[in-house]
Amino acid sequence: MSSVLIKNESRLGLKLVAPAVGIIGLLVICPILFNIYLSFFDVQLNGTKTFVGMENYTDLLGNPRYYHSIGVSVIYLIGTVAGTTILGLAAAILMNQEFRFRNLARGLILLPYFAPVISVVFGWQFIFDPVNGIYNHVVVDVLHLTDTRGKISSVIQILLCLW
Repeated sequence: MSSVLIKNESRLGLKLVAPAVGIIGLLVICPILFNIYLSFFDVQLNGTKTFVGMENYTDLLGNPRYYHSIGVSVIYLIGTVAGTTILGLAAAILMNQEFRFRNLARGLILLPYFAPVISVVFGWQFIFDPVNGIYNHVVVDVLHLTDTRGKISSVIQILLCLW
């Protein structure tokens, strides 16, 4: 009797979950399939489509900027994963230790969770602005560490993600 009850409960569970899984599947799979379909066309802003076959893919694979963007993405991936892992582990170890001003350290570690994201973004944008930013003024104009503005955008984006 208990195996029949378990079977019935399993069926009921599948029936209850099926609509949600179906809706999520449609919301994810339909746009993916539509974009694959569109990748074989030259689509204009006015809505006209011209079938080009594999031309978009050959153009992409022949473009050196594509491979550069893959390299930048790999750097971002490694930097953010390693950075968040190391900083998270360090914060966990720090918060578990007994020392003077422990409560202050805990508060400072948790401070980014309380700051609204939009205000943090505007603050970082002010700091790293390529023309009038404080960072570029110090690095380029005062310290003369580089002669170009805004060349370290990957490092800045990793820092923003870690924040």
